[in-house]
Amino acid sequence: MKKILLITIIFMSLRIFAQENSNSSSNQSPNSGATQGIILKAGVFGLGASFNSGFEKTVSTDNLLSGFGFGEITTNWNEQKKLYFLNPIGIEYYKPMGPGSLFLGFDLRGIPFAPNLTGFNPKYDYITVDRGLGLGFHSTEVKFRNYDYSVGYQIALLNNKFLLTPKFLLRDFANEMKESSFYFYPNSAGIGNRESKAPMFGSFIGLNTIYNFNDISSVFLDLTFTSPIQLPMPKLGQLFDNNLTYTRQVLSPGAAYIVLDGRGTAVLTGNRTLFGYQHKFGNLGIQFGYHQETLVTKYENQFELPIGLSGNGAGFAIDEFVINKFFTYNQDSKTEIKGLYFAFNYKI
Repeated sequence: MKKILLITIIFMSLRIFAQENSNSSSNQSPNSGATQGIILKAGVFGLGASFNSGFEKTVSTDNLLSGFGFGEITTNWNEQKKLYFLNPIGIEYYKPMGPGSLFLGFDLRGIPFAPNLTGFNPKYDYITVDRGLGLGFHSTEVKFRNYDYSVGYQIALLNNKFLLTPKFLLRDFANEMKESSFYFYPNSAGIGNRESKAPMFGSFIGLNTIYNFNDISSVFLDLTFTSPIQLPMPKLGQLFDNNLTYTRQVLSPGAAYIVLDGRGTAVLTGNRTLFGYQHKFGNLGIQFGYHQETLVTKYENQFELPIGLSGNGAGFAIDEFVINKFFTYNQDSKTEIKGLYFAFNYKI
């Protein structure tokens, strides 16, 4: 439905643009109305918001279908709500070119040396119950950041009231999870931990629209979808990496299981919708609106070494290997970000 809306908006806008070109006067500026210059952006995200991590589905499935015989039912993850300050931070550059302006943009959520300041860093608690009535109490922390690189072209329509910017985006994500667990069984207790690093990247297409009621008041809508053409990007340090790595350990008296060398290749799809209102005070713009984003990940080439330990020795858990390879990591897992936000921008 959203893709149909995007195509409809582009088609209608191109018709309006063609009509305006045919009716424009010869002394009108060819770049009239399009944005020019540099705009700096920053904001606060998290008012009534939620961050549902894609790790939840993967972990819950792994707990339930564990081939080690520890099959556990997982309760919903309880997110500890918080505000995310300066999320995102960005810069936009508009260069007059032809009848409009070339658009270049960069947005980030999560500075590597200060991820808690600008990225998402949610914490969750959940409980598991196994078939022997053992209880597990789990504390999980997720660190999530992304960099968006955008290029597009803005045109002004309807006597400069309507600004339309089709764009192409490269989106690069870092996504990490650490979990500690305590298990209480009828006759014993245990501890566990789990770590995952699940970076991912993908190509997206988007459309930004702004309708100006006057010189100070406007509304905006920004749509982003997975591109049908994916650009292969070389890994540059921590950028453009899509290699999943993970480990897990559960230790109890007389038994243990360990997952070593877990890995896979991420395939990313998704969409994002932003809409809201902007008010200008000179060069300063104040925005408030709603953000909804869905990122869907599945993994190819998944591999791991699951090892079970007991008083009878150690062995390779073939059932754990098969279940995780063909189901747990081969299913779609969704990361969902939604809520109100408040932001400001400043035109240099």
